Amino acid sequence: MYSVTGDVDSYKTGDLLTARVKSLPFIYHKGLIVLEDNQVYVWHNTPMYKNQFGGSVIKETLQDWLKSRTITKCEKTNLDKTEIETLSNEMKHKPFHLLNFNCEQYVFLIKDKVSKSPQLRFWAFTSITALILFTVFKNKKKLIF
Repeated sequence: MYSVTGDVDSYKTGDLLTARVKSLPFIYHKGLIVLEDNQVYVWHNTPMYKNQFGGSVIKETLQDWLKSRTITKCEKTNLDKTEIETLSNEMKHKPFHLLNFNCEQYVFLIKDKVSKSPQLRFWAFTSITALILFTVFKNKKKLIF
């Protein structure tokens, strides 16, 4: 569906990529495309690496980014290279944190100027619902017997 070759013509600066993590297929990762010197780069926030400033916001080639991911969605944005790189550099000292600074929060801070994580909200809702159902059925069993 999408090019995985890193071909400059396949993507535009500002494209927002969503990718399935190969080792955890129920988890999605997000990154922003920047074209530079006929190369496709992805800015993203990852728990897997630390940058030279102790944070987790990094810029890597699309080919490297795709070694552990499969693109599922590419959204066009109005972001330009300067905006992506300026804001990314401002956040480069921040370490990844699942609840407070994950890949979605990083991307949406740049794109929408608001920190949000729909995936985290989904998993929190799913977990709370499962816990409630477990508790209800566990207590119902006790009442029957």
